Amino acid sequence: RGFALSRLPIPGAWNLMVLPKLRAALDLPDWVRPWCAAVIEGIAARDESLLRIPELGRDLTVDDLIGVAALPDLLGLACSSFVAWGEEVEGDGPVVGRNLDYFANDELLRNTMVVVHRPRGDRAGWVSIGWPGMAGCLTGFSDRGVSVAIHDVPARAVPGKKVTPRTIALQELIETLSPGPEAADRAAATLRGFRYPMGGNFMVGWKAGSESGAGGAVFEIAPAADMAEGVTVRPADGGQSFVVCSNDHVARLGKQPRCGRFGALRDGFLDVEAELDFADCRSLIRESEVRMTLYQSVVDLGTGALAFRLRRQQRGDVWTEVEGWDLSALLGLASVREEPAETGVGR
Repeated sequence: RGFALSRLPIPGAWNLMVLPKLRAALDLPDWVRPWCAAVIEGIAARDESLLRIPELGRDLTVDDLIGVAALPDLLGLACSSFVAWGEEVEGDGPVVGRNLDYFANDELLRNTMVVVHRPRGDRAGWVSIGWPGMAGCLTGFSDRGVSVAIHDVPARAVPGKKVTPRTIALQELIETLSPGPEAADRAAATLRGFRYPMGGNFMVGWKAGSESGAGGAVFEIAPAADMAEGVTVRPADGGQSFVVCSNDHVARLGKQPRCGRFGALRDGFLDVEAELDFADCRSLIRESEVRMTLYQSVVDLGTGALAFRLRRQQRGDVWTEVEGWDLSALLGLASVREEPAETGVGR
């Protein structure tokens, strides 16, 4: 109610304008609607009254949850990140730093969570930062050693073409990608299977595999009639073992962005001769923090070290600081199959 309906001139526009437009425009993987139906079933099992939307005079539906997942494609804002490995950071890495910058309200901020997702069949389990009722992925770290993060770049949908929300495409990627040789090529192939409603940058990192080292790349996406033309891979510049990202297409446009947040992260690696430790990386990601930063994360995919800063109020410097967590321990919860009543950690 605070995230979606508050952005409309009147709440009824959600029923009359937003949902009909999305029904006509979206192309979704098979898992999305059953997943949303399961969320609604889970809410109803807890308290059916929670499903009621007073502003609309009805209960929450699958289409509402799909609309929330697609909402970032209707209004793009900021975000910044880096992935660094090799001689740039201590250990094997990669170390991934990320700011999520977007509009919010106090209720949304108070309920930002670390969410652990079970493996599904042959799909990876993963940890995200966000809200458990939102389909798709904004920031994630998988049990295979892959990280993903979304950033916005202004560019609008191709008229008349079915599109997939970027958050949904990013979940497809984190659940299916494994480290190893040609990880960037395999990621690009997955992402070229979708047509996008808005431009963006997907920052992807992966730990060392048995036959390859750690690495990372930015996947610059844009709406395109030909889906293959909608994804451009931007690896690290020659000789560098880091890549940074904000809200501009670099490879697609052939020029470096003027964004100060991009420059702050890039210079953080270029200006320091020694390897950065985990604490240094936590300090570096704060160099690109803005007033709309909802959370920050720093994760070492090699060691599993994990730290977050979660903003809790729109006004004032109120944050929850989380450090000393271990990614492997969290992912261990995702592989537990028993029900919560028996184990306390089943969901």
